Amino acid sequence: MINILLNKKRSDIFTPGLIINFSMVVFTALMLIGIYRGYNVPFVYAKTHWFLTYDFGFIKRGLIGTLIKPILINKNPVQINAIMYTFSVLTEVFAFFSILWFSKKVISKNPADLYINLSLGAFFSSSAIVFFAHSNGLFDIILISVAIAAAWFAIKQQYILVAILSLLALMIHEMYFLFCFPAIIFILFLQFETTRKKKPEKTKSNFIKLVLTILPTILLMSYITVSHRHLPKEVIQNLDRQTASYKVLSGPAIGFATFHLTNTFSKNYDAQGKDSFVKRLTDIKIDRVTLPVTSLLLLITVLLLVKNRYYISLALLPFAVFAPLIIHLVAWDTSRFTNFTIFHAFLCYSAVSLLMDNRLGNKWLKLTIVIASLLAIFTNFYFEVPLMNEQLDWHGLFELNSK
Repeated sequence: MINILLNKKRSDIFTPGLIINFSMVVFTALMLIGIYRGYNVPFVYAKTHWFLTYDFGFIKRGLIGTLIKPILINKNPVQINAIMYTFSVLTEVFAFFSILWFSKKVISKNPADLYINLSLGAFFSSSAIVFFAHSNGLFDIILISVAIAAAWFAIKQQYILVAILSLLALMIHEMYFLFCFPAIIFILFLQFETTRKKKPEKTKSNFIKLVLTILPTILLMSYITVSHRHLPKEVIQNLDRQTASYKVLSGPAIGFATFHLTNTFSKNYDAQGKDSFVKRLTDIKIDRVTLPVTSLLLLITVLLLVKNRYYISLALLPFAVFAPLIIHLVAWDTSRFTNFTIFHAFLCYSAVSLLMDNRLGNKWLKLTIVIASLLAIFTNFYFEVPLMNEQLDWHGLFELNSK
């Protein structure tokens, strides 16, 4: 048996299928470690999002609550909490599965390239995975799955599906406009450049399709921002912070449902000021666990874009990756927004790898990426990941609401 193995070529032993399967096992293991490091039962204000519905008009974040309303009606608080906890866990499982599926598509293109596998390993060991597990119950997790689906359909030029998914995502959570949508716009332009190189005669028609794909989401966000849609005063006056019944909304949800973006910007920016915004951006405890992986994926993406001469996409890349940082102007969940830059970098890097030649011919570049990936993986495990402080024991909530 040993002689047979020795006489075989390395390519006969380490087949692409074996490398892909081994990589996926490693990625899954790293992801499970990240989930273990960050998993948390749903936050108080995360839970309240699930109660927002369109019963009082077209309010923000009302889609999910409207869809699950028939399930929650006539249930007692303990049953409602159990249902919502189940939905929260299922959305997390689906999001992590989506990330694994998308990553498999990337490594399947050139499974033998070590730097590709290591760079994705850096992502799977990153603080983004830890924080996504910690964000259990937040609609951010749903946006991750929707964004990956939209990215895949953008790559496949299924523009109508991209537009529909983006509209649904915006109705789930308005922060999709800065959380994931910039990365989707980048991928659409990336596909546009790819098609223009192959079929220049269709440049005009493809650009029109691109604009029509993006425009509905921009228009809906514009309406949401200026609509001043508020919940009725009687709902706010009858607020009960201790129950989880369907008809009564918990406190934090009211604030989210009633604000519009301009008011939020004005209030938070005036209260916290420019110095606070800069402080959140330069928080060393967060930056040291997010910048290594973001920079690594960004570097590879830039190298591939330059190599393949995709200059429009190259110009859009910084905004596509760092757009979530803009939200620091209007909100205060520093870890949450900064960690989304890692996910944006992952989406952009994956799309570039899938749409063009993703092999770096220069061996020194490859070696640099390998070393950078190993350093990023080291920092991912060496430094503690800052998480949101507000936590709630879900089982304790069961007891509270059953009294």
